[in-house]
This record gives sequence, structure tokens and C-alpha cells, in this order.
Amino acid sequence: MLRRTLLLSLACAATAAVAAGPAMAASRQFQSPTGNIACWIEGGTSVRCEITQRDWSPPPKPRACRLDWGQGLVLGARNRPGFLCAGDTIQPPPSDPYPVLRYGRSLRVGSITCTSARTGVTCTNRARHGFTLSRQRYRLF
Repeated sequence: MLRRTLLLSLACAATAAVAAGPAMAASRQFQSPTGNIACWIEGGTSVRCEITQRDWSPPPKPRACRLDWGQGLVLGARNRPGFLCAGDTIQPPPSDPYPVLRYGRSLRVGSITCTSARTGVTCTNRARHGFTLSRQRYRLF
């Protein structure tokens, strides 16, 4: 099932890249200075952040989600954020970590901006929807 989900995700990403053409922003990955949060900004139109250690629990898993639930948050270019339902992970292996987004720094790719702070990672879209993710809490706005 995981392999099928991953292959489907890769196929969708490849189709989107071809459809978007050269104007599409590049995908970028980063992790927090502690390595507890990993994020993937996909083509500047969405972001997915996952957290390894957390002191909070996600809301109840919806029936529509038949995969893993609540290990991170997602945000599109215009919509409000939500909890992640996925059968794969974007967490990098320890031997090949993502670049670190230092505290006080921001990364903007297309319509998505993520900022790293000691209080967590905050990602927003141009519609000013977003989330903050940290070990202690999460906030959707």
C-alpha cells in the first residue's frame, strides 16, 4: 500500500511538473535546527511539514483517512491548513539531512513562506492562511 501511494504521489508530481512548465517554482526541503521538524515546499504551491517528537495529539482521525494521521500539517496556495493523512514520510534519513532553516530565517518559494523560530516553524500562503508547528503545540490560522 505504501509503495502504491508513493508511486501515485510521484506520478501526480511528475504530471503537475509537466503541466506547469518552466514557470513552476522549484521544490525545496528544509528542517528545523533541532531536526524535529522537516518540511517540503512542493513547487511553491503547497507545503508539508512533519514532526518527529510532539507533546500534543492531533484531532480524531477522520473516516476518509485510511493512512497514517496527524504526523504533520499541510497547506496549499490559497486554502486553510489541515492535518496530514499520508502513507509515506518526508523525514530525511539521518545520513542525508535537509538543509537547516536557522532561527529567524524565512524561505519563500512561490506562494508559500516558512519561517523558523525557537517557538516553531510557521508557514503561510498569500491568502494569509497557515500554521505554526512545534513540539509543544500546533496552531492553524
